[in-house]
Amino acid sequence: MELPDLPMSAGASGAAVESLQRMLRAQGCYDGAIDGVFGPSTGDAVLEFQGRYPELEQTGACDSTTWVRLADADRPFHDPEDRSRERLLYLQWPMLRGDDVEELQLRLSWLGFHQTRIDGVFGPQTEASVGQFQRNTGLIEDRVCGPETREVLVDLTARHDEAPFAAVLEREWLLLNPDPSLQCGIGAAPADGAATLGPALGRALTALGRPVRVITGSATDQADLCNRLDLGVFVHVAEVDQSVVTVAYFGRDGRHGSVAGRRLAERLAEQLGPQVAPILVATEARQTVRLTHTRCPAVDVEFPRQALEGLDAAELARVINEALAVWRTDLSAEV
Repeated sequence: MELPDLPMSAGASGAAVESLQRMLRAQGCYDGAIDGVFGPSTGDAVLEFQGRYPELEQTGACDSTTWVRLADADRPFHDPEDRSRERLLYLQWPMLRGDDVEELQLRLSWLGFHQTRIDGVFGPQTEASVGQFQRNTGLIEDRVCGPETREVLVDLTARHDEAPFAAVLEREWLLLNPDPSLQCGIGAAPADGAATLGPALGRALTALGRPVRVITGSATDQADLCNRLDLGVFVHVAEVDQSVVTVAYFGRDGRHGSVAGRRLAERLAEQLGPQVAPILVATEARQTVRLTHTRCPAVDVEFPRQALEGLDAAELARVINEALAVWRTDLSAEV
């Protein structure tokens, strides 16, 4: 897929905007004129589409991630009735992402060929997993998931209902490496109401003896810096317009996700509960940019304004530090 000049936003015009409007109309987000002018109605349509997918940031501008997701929205991994709907899955830039990539990773993980995060992004590790699967099943090793590779994958995983191999490996890593002193990243968006809380938490955690790096910037920038620094865990704090405290981790309700992220979210929720009462604390699986792109276990902690007003940074740091001290050693038998 050849990408237009991105991002497209208010004031842009031309054939690329016209294509954008047609794709938004096909998704039921846009009912305006196909005039090639990026006006308010086009921006509103982009926002509506972005709101459907947790991994997209709701900006109203069509960036490369939004364009790729829009151009390939709702492609099935396997459709025996209409094979033309199945796209070739291979390593390219921008990297392919979507439900079909996620299903590919899940099926490979069930068979033990994909041992890393199931995030719906076709990156170098997924490419290597496809190649390993092809090599071990007698297929041509081109590292492209096409019709023949799909058929073999679907056949071998048709009755497979065990936990994904990636989740099993992650749980074993947690059990065999109980060291609680991993370097922690504390993040907050610069324009967020919680921005000043991030540095304050960093100082307070350092005083408690916790190795800490304070991470700022956009969600993508924060994830990239966490990966470059090879952090052991990442906690992002934010102020949101809601009535409960939410601790989000990478995953999807009722399906696979990060075992480590879920356990960290649960421990933080338990520790935060008494500190913000009577405000409720809930955990939630999401696939946002920050949680998807960060290699280490990561959580987003979202505070209502009234909860932030009653929190002391030193006390919150103590709560986070206590959760970090136990989250890797108290796993149940459940994966």
